Amino acid sequence: MGSRGRQSAAAAELAIVRGGQHPSAPSVGRPKPPAELSPAEAREWRAIVDSRPADYFTREMWGLLISLCQARVSLDYLARVKRALHRKPLAKFNASAYNQISNLQARESRTMRGALAELRRYVAKRGESEGEKRPPWAEDEDEECDTD
Repeated sequence: MGSRGRQSAAAAELAIVRGGQHPSAPSVGRPKPPAELSPAEAREWRAIVDSRPADYFTREMWGLLISLCQARVSLDYLARVKRALHRKPLAKFNASAYNQISNLQARESRTMRGALAELRRYVAKRGESEGEKRPPWAEDEDEECDTD
């Protein structure tokens, strides 16, 4: 049975949970870029990982994060190639190459959007499993009310 009155500062300190993690739990830290990434992709990895809390990206998200970094670097490269085509005189403009680059950009954009959507789903699932479910009234917002 607990004692009456004020708790000591040490007991109060132990009861506080910082950042969603118990103080005695080992800190995970930010994931380092995998070795298979190019230097540009590794920079993108670090930029994305550093923009979120340290424990945001779990191990099962890393594959999607790799795809996201690769798609982003590919899109940057394709944009540079496309700008180079724009600088050529109109008589030397290669419409076929321009169309191929545009198609590749569209494909990389779809890859990037898909990876971002999957990452959001992982985060949403994790939030639901930690008790951050939508309130009951939020589910009714989509339904129309019949008023007479």
